This record gives sequence, structure tokens and C-alpha cells, in this order.
Amino acid sequence: MMGRTLDFLPGVPMIVLRSPEAISAIETKRMNFKGAKDSFEFETIKKEEISIKESILSQLAIFQNRLKDVL
Repeated sequence: MMGRTLDFLPGVPMIVLRSPEAISAIETKRMNFKGAKDSFEFETIKKEEISIKESILSQLAIFQNRLKDVL
């Protein structure tokens, strides 16, 4: 359901996003990483964080366009 735009009520769109805890958890994981910053594991964590944030931005852009259509 994540990223889907639904109708909360007729004419009132709603979007399903990842929880803020997901973003916070991956940021905390990256900041608390004890290994080398150029290691494969750290790069994987960074890529996962970027992917989550880009996904949310993409979903919000779709939702924004949907709002423009409704309003």
C-alpha cells in the first residue's frame, strides 16, 4: 500500500508513506556505524537511506500532482 494515493473521503486524497521511524532508524544506523566509512557495509547502508528518502520524495511528488488535479 505504500505510495498509493487513495481517497480518504470523496474529493479528499490521502497517501500512504513509510513511517518516520523507518527514516530515523536508517539514519541512526548510518550515524552509529563503527566500521570504516569507505567499507562496503557502510556504502550499502548509505544507499538504503538514499533509496528510502528518494522513494518518499517521489511518492510526495505524485501526491502533489494528484492534489493539483483535485484542487
